[in-house]
Amino acid sequence: MSSKRSRPGTARRPSASGSAQAPGPATRAAGSAQASAPATRPRPTASGGSSSASRTPATSAPVPGDPAPAVASPVGGLRGILSDDRGRFAAAMVVLALIATAALTYLAIEKLTNSNPVCFIVQGCDQVQASRYSSFMGIPVSLFGLGDVLLVLVAVVAWWRTGDGRLLYVPYGLGLIGVFVIAWLVYLELFVIHAVCIWCTTAGVSLILGWLVSIVAVRRFGTAR
Repeated sequence: MSSKRSRPGTARRPSASGSAQAPGPATRAAGSAQASAPATRPRPTASGGSSSASRTPATSAPVPGDPAPAVASPVGGLRGILSDDRGRFAAAMVVLALIATAALTYLAIEKLTNSNPVCFIVQGCDQVQASRYSSFMGIPVSLFGLGDVLLVLVAVVAWWRTGDGRLLYVPYGLGLIGVFVIAWLVYLELFVIHAVCIWCTTAGVSLILGWLVSIVAVRRFGTAR
């Protein structure tokens, strides 16, 4: 009985017993070449690390056609401040305090330079400034009011930044004292000096309004720490 010969060029199939076929000459030559090839190592850099690890990704240069990065506008910052109740209360007290600061600063400069303040709406600023009630112990009354307002500004800004409700008692307490002082000065203007200073009235109204705002703020935020 003649045995069947396999055709040349065809691969032999593994036998049913699962024995592996021995590698051919080409496979053994490729393996020996791969084993004899020296392993390549990364070149060390001056810092001691490999050159591939020391490479940093290059930043792309701006293209003329690309849009410029967005910049925060003052309007957006103002909207952010007024976005909550604390910011709105703080902004109201700051604005009123700044109005009083402007009026009191002008009166202090005019008093220290012995000048007559410019009056509008009503006449009598020069009479009030020339009276003996415009100074206390040689210091212009407007300077005392200016110091009061600056303390209020510092306390309000600190409260807005930190959220500590105890700071609200500073504008509340100083405003309460200022109400009595303003009432006394208004009495002197109307019944003793018989003249009204519009700058004094502007500062007084701003301080009273700021004190009223501080009352509401203390009730809402006075216990926060």
